[in-house]
Amino acid sequence: MDYLLNELINNEQVFYKMTDAKYKDYLWNLRLINIESLWDKITVKQLNNINIAIFDSGVDNKHADLSEVKAEGFNFVNNNYDIEDKLGHGTKINGIISGDRNGNGICGIASGAKIHNIKVINETGTGNIRNIIKAFQWAIENKMDIINMSIGHPLNIDSGLSKLVQEEREVINEAIKAGIIIVGAIGNIPGSDTQVPACYEGVISVGSYGVKNTKPIEFYVSKLNSNYCCDKTIFAPGEYVLTTTRGNSYGYDSGSSIAAAHVTGVIAYIKAMIPTITPDETHRILLDTCIEFEYETSKLNILNVRKVIESIVRR
Repeated sequence: MDYLLNELINNEQVFYKMTDAKYKDYLWNLRLINIESLWDKITVKQLNNINIAIFDSGVDNKHADLSEVKAEGFNFVNNNYDIEDKLGHGTKINGIISGDRNGNGICGIASGAKIHNIKVINETGTGNIRNIIKAFQWAIENKMDIINMSIGHPLNIDSGLSKLVQEEREVINEAIKAGIIIVGAIGNIPGSDTQVPACYEGVISVGSYGVKNTKPIEFYVSKLNSNYCCDKTIFAPGEYVLTTTRGNSYGYDSGSSIAAAHVTGVIAYIKAMIPTITPDETHRILLDTCIEFEYETSKLNILNVRKVIESIVRR
């Protein structure tokens, strides 16, 4: 991790020059993944060709930092086009992925990408598998490039739902075969198995890490992470990350759902640079360019954007 620290220290000023966000001093997450490497390669206009479906609770698109997020998508909870976020979770995810670079509060990773909010959970944070199946079908029909699932459910749930879980798995496989890159949060229940869809082959699973404000900086893996596969799971910033919240405000949040949004934002750039890239190739690039972090008895894959860009340039 010393290498990653050096990268952060050497490029911190570059980040500051490339953003005029009001709260840029608090965006440790973007500095740490070397976000300036992406912003230097692809323009906001180029990202406009990338379609990202966010399966979540909707969005507060009246937020000053989400003004470019159009009221596009669908509400499968109420079977209409009202994607207003009454829970707040989706608005946080939108901010990390696509918050405007407009000089307001924060900035998102892939500002300019076309965001389609697919509402599958209600104001209490609950949803059902049937609506998630419909959401995947919608994404396939509407030719999405990326699906962000910062939500999920246990693989082994009520036996009465086993048929639906199988149907859900089939439509996930169908989406992958259609070339859609799926990013899934591993979950935030310590000791529990990785949740659906992150547990499935072909889905990019993401866990959360944070940093302590010490000298030197200390990294730590979130204690809330569910169980994960060290070989396939990618770790991204997910602890006390500043993002957009309902009511045109800002706040901190933590968890693998926050980390997953970072990976989705980075993948938008990969897809913009290599339009024909497959889900498997995308996962391989991310894994091959990660920095290994020795944690307890494991080696974890830490997202590093600079290495991603270098890898793509060499192709």
